[in-house]
Amino acid sequence: MTVVLKIILSAEISFDPDAKKIHFGNTPIKLTTTESKILKYLIKNQDRIVTIEEIKNFILNNKSISKNVVYTHLLNLRRKAPFLSGALEKIPGKGILWNSQKLTL
Repeated sequence: MTVVLKIILSAEISFDPDAKKIHFGNTPIKLTTTESKILKYLIKNQDRIVTIEEIKNFILNNKSISKNVVYTHLLNLRRKAPFLSGALEKIPGKGILWNSQKLTL
């Protein structure tokens, strides 16, 4: 038996990390593996600022990449799912904070 974990972000928005999809109402939005991992990590750590270095180390398996690669994935998340933009708060000089209260519908 397979257990499907969906993270309910609001009444209209859910996130299925295993399927790599965000559902906005009945509309599925497909994410890349990396985008899904980043979003899951940020939601899991929603009570604190997550540094870009943490994202690089945890999500990208310590590969030698620039911060710009992480920012590109975050930008792609915002473009695919604009309603996430407010919740993905960039804290200058510190990192990213997931704030589900700032989801925009």
